[in-house]
Amino acid sequence: MGLSLRAAIDAKCKDCIYDPECGGGTWREQVAQCSCPSCPFWSVRSGPRSGPWQNYPTDPATVTREWFTRAVGRA
Repeated sequence: MGLSLRAAIDAKCKDCIYDPECGGGTWREQVAQCSCPSCPFWSVRSGPRSGPWQNYPTDPATVTREWFTRAVGRA
């Protein structure tokens, strides 16, 4: 049997943005910090359940310019 939809989205996001060498936190923290709202998965991407990235934006209209210019891994 194939991946669930959630697992497939998580795998794609992790493949796209996660860099274990950058020292910028877990894959969920890095995915939560994604700065590409034009991605079809942006509003449904996974994020951590606790910590500084638990309330990551999912609506591109509510995101500040600061969000998009912040370095990944910096709370």
